[in-house]
Amino acid sequence: MNTVANIGEKEMRAIAQNVWSATLGLELQAVSENVRTVDDPTLIASVQITGAWQGGVSVHCSCAQARRFAALMFGAEASASDTRDAMGELTNMVGGNLKGCLTGPAQLSLPTVFEGSEVQFAIHGAQRLRQVCMQCEEGSISVVLWEQNGAEGRTS
Repeated sequence: MNTVANIGEKEMRAIAQNVWSATLGLELQAVSENVRTVDDPTLIASVQITGAWQGGVSVHCSCAQARRFAALMFGAEASASDTRDAMGELTNMVGGNLKGCLTGPAQLSLPTVFEGSEVQFAIHGAQRLRQVCMQCEEGSISVVLWEQNGAEGRTS
């Protein structure tokens, strides 16, 4: 059976911590909840996982923080396009590592990036399965694992 039972909060944190450390040189620390203020414009990047299990992963942070991540990734002041590319790539790396924890065939979609104030985000037909919040010197992020309704035990 292809489940995400082996992907708990501990594994999600470890994957995000490894990606942020290896890619940006930043250490993420676990926090109990996202500490961003509601007024911060938000950037959300997501990828979907299809195959034996259906779902996705999204990474949420402030737009200002995403620009700082992009500047670290590209070594220069980041444009809006660079910022979307950087967050898409970070999310793609997190999603790829989570996909690797699954058994059975799985494919990862290209990243999709959303930004704005008071953004409400969900993956159509999916429920939020797990969320972890972390913080570094650049601010806080949250990583959400989504599962398509009825995805448990799917074979194609």
